[in-house]
Order: sequence, then structure tokens, then C-alpha cells
Amino acid sequence: MILAILVIAGTAMAEVVRTPGYWKNHPEDPAWARFADFPLTFGPVTYDSPENTIPIMQTPVKGDKTYNMFNAVIAVWLNFLHGAPFESVADSLINALAWLDEHPPGSGVAASSAAWKEAEPWFTELDAFNNGLRGVPAGD
Repeated sequence: MILAILVIAGTAMAEVVRTPGYWKNHPEDPAWARFADFPLTFGPVTYDSPENTIPIMQTPVKGDKTYNMFNAVIAVWLNFLHGAPFESVADSLINALAWLDEHPPGSGVAASSAAWKEAEPWFTELDAFNNGLRGVPAGD
């Protein structure tokens, strides 16, 4: 991930950020093409395309907070690949990436669990970023 940050650092600034809802409904957005070059891996799965990422984003939460975190992290990453600076949530993103590596999507983390209590503040920060409340305004 550090390599991706260094390579993309020269990218033009995004005028807006988008929510997970936008990203899962716009696989044609150019940020998805960059995702292939700068994928994310959680647990045993590498996510590098709309084809293997959007179905996870469309999975109903059904009491599993790993899907909430997954959606927030993917949206932050795509917003970054689209040119949005994420310094305001960098620590939360790093913590969320490590958390998802330990609790990949579908691993059944309940809202009342200690695991989610630890991760919820990171999710809240990432969600705020994706909704335009941490620097770059929202576009949806």
C-alpha cells in the first residue's frame, strides 16, 4: 500500500468523494481501473476489480459488521485512487486494513462484539470521509 501512495501522490486532486453506494453502482468509473494496479488483500482474498469486489459490497450486512467495514475501506481506497487525499483518515484506514485482515468479509462479527467495539471508531471516521465530512466534499 505504501508503494501505491507514493506512486499516486502526484495524482490531481478529486473535487468530490463518493460513498460505497456510488462505487458499487459505477464499475465504469476510472478509479476501478486503477484498482487493478493497487489492489487490497484481506485474509486470503485479493480485491482488484469491480467483478470480485462489488458482489461483496452488495452483500446485505445481516448482523455481520465486516461488510460495513469492507464497504467503507473500499470506498476510501477508490476515492484515493480517484485523487482524494486521505491524510485525515490515514490512521483509521491503516487500522481498518489490519482489522479486515484478521476479520475478512463474511467472518460474522456482531455489532455487540469486542472486535467491533474496537473497530467502530475507525469505521466512523472512514464513513465520515466517504460522506464528505473530512476535507473533500461528497459528490453523491
